[in-house]
Amino acid sequence: PSDLDDYGRVVSQDGEQIEIRGTVVIGRAPSGLPGDDCQLLRVTSPDRSVSRNHVLLRVVDGLVVGGDLGSNNGTMLIRHGQSAVPLPKDPPRQLRHGDVLDLGLGCTVRLVGLP
Repeated sequence: PSDLDDYGRVVSQDGEQIEIRGTVVIGRAPSGLPGDDCQLLRVTSPDRSVSRNHVLLRVVDGLVVGGDLGSNNGTMLIRHGQSAVPLPKDPPRQLRHGDVLDLGLGCTVRLVGLP
């Protein structure tokens, strides 16, 4: 993806947000992945229920997909009008505008403007 492409944004419950430009790692103390230029989104987790590197978002063939990074508590995908389901690591799931990812104990991020 180029810097001009628009794949939406990920917004934390604290109001922090980043535009999705390729690979995004979300966690309480996120770090990049080896060999990958990552954007990092830090979320607040006073009780440490969110893993350091908790969930990964990636642009693949013009779509945003996501997968849990083997976090201790898992990630739940909450989609309007459907029951919450666990977000697996593999295969990554296609994500949509309005999806919410619950990282544990009420710590959530919302996806907006996805294609």
